[in-house]
Amino acid sequence: MKSSMHFQSDNIVPFSNHESEIVSLPNIVVSTIESKRRVQELQTFVEEVMVKGVDYGLVDGFSKPTLLKPGAEKLCDVFGFLKTADVVNRIEQWESGIFAYEVKMTLIRKDNGLVEAEGLDHAIARNLLFSNKTLIQSSTPY
Repeated sequence: MKSSMHFQSDNIVPFSNHESEIVSLPNIVVSTIESKRRVQELQTFVEEVMVKGVDYGLVDGFSKPTLLKPGAEKLCDVFGFLKTADVVNRIEQWESGIFAYEVKMTLIRKDNGLVEAEGLDHAIARNLLFSNKTLIQSSTPY
């Protein structure tokens, strides 16, 4: 794919070869030996520091272990990430007991202050304590 257009966004750097073509795959920047060492180090950390049932465990409906919040926080600490949570949207209807939140999580590297990752999620809840209405049975959780 030939392109004479050169672009740059906040954190996007185009990869190109000598013929000024945009290449979609980056070069490997870590050797195979270093990659294996890092994986082994992470596996040792999981075996020696992470607690099964607290940091990771099985979740109903899935056959493989899942990383749980305490384990994710340990990994953020060991990798040197600062975690921030910002509520970007909220609905709080106290009269009907309906609450909804959209939260953006950001991981920032402590060593240089750069944003490593961001994620956006939401949660919706209906709290019957604040409502005089009866709950209609449903197969899906609120």
